[in-house]
Amino acid sequence: MYKVGIVGLGFIGQKHLQVVQNMENLVLTAVCDIQKEKIRNVNAYQTTNYEEFLEQSLDFVVIATPNYLHASQTIRALEKGYHVLCEKPLAINSEDARTMLEVARFYQRKLFCMLQNRYSPIVQWIKSLIINNILGKVFWVQVNCFWNRDERYYSHSDWKGKLWQDGGVLYTQFSHFTDILIYLWGHLSTLDYAQFWNFNRQTLIEFEDTGTFNFRLAAGVHVNFNYTISSYEKNLESSITIFGEKGTVKIGGQYMNEVLACQIQDYQIPSIEFSVSPNQYPGYQGSASNHQWVYEEFIKVLGGKEPQIASVMDAFYSVQLIEEVYKRRV
Repeated sequence: MYKVGIVGLGFIGQKHLQVVQNMENLVLTAVCDIQKEKIRNVNAYQTTNYEEFLEQSLDFVVIATPNYLHASQTIRALEKGYHVLCEKPLAINSEDARTMLEVARFYQRKLFCMLQNRYSPIVQWIKSLIINNILGKVFWVQVNCFWNRDERYYSHSDWKGKLWQDGGVLYTQFSHFTDILIYLWGHLSTLDYAQFWNFNRQTLIEFEDTGTFNFRLAAGVHVNFNYTISSYEKNLESSITIFGEKGTVKIGGQYMNEVLACQIQDYQIPSIEFSVSPNQYPGYQGSASNHQWVYEEFIKVLGGKEPQIASVMDAFYSVQLIEEVYKRRV
């Protein structure tokens, strides 16, 4: 039985709370949030003070606070001797992310990042195609992320949309997609082009609402990545199209829960349950909700096993990739 503490009880923190409460080998021991009303009804030790929270008897800490706090709060928890499961993004700059890895290594603690989209059946199917060379050499990938984030989203937060606290759309919304690319084909090799616009969210955010960039990954795969948070009223599409010498595959839908195209030499799609449930936010639905699978692997790693799907190094590479893209932002 592992004693768990959660810091940050916003929308995502509430998701973590549900997962922890529903897992037999976890016991919720402490919660922390600067807003007392968010923790008042939780059956665990309650505090608004993070240092007081860290004085409780815990096995691991879940960091579900705003992006800009991930690094400092993770490092402090590691220094106190706790393992840490940190929400994405790992950090909003690569220097902080590297320090997090170094501190975890120094204190011999396990550090995980919430990369739940890796665990979805459809992504695992794509991974199997790559591992088994079913597509042959993959030479080009097209990513489209056309989402809605409007007043319903930003009015519930005093940090989202602020450059130094949020980091940008790629960190807060679309780092799951940079992570999937890294999971499939490795870290950034070269960045060729990046351009950004704020067409329709000037009063809500201090950075772009739309962007496009081109880059190459370590496996030699070229990627074109297009994104926006200005899709009207609701998410329109999340898709990855893969072009290989033996086939073409496109996965998509609002939450990448559909196979939109699959034409592969001498291949038939296996019977796989592709549906996933989305996270629920006020007025709309968000990204896929696969958090319990991350917890299950984290628990195995705490028990001495090597991670099979998750990779905190890949979480670092995702931060590094986004940081390089945003260096082109003026």
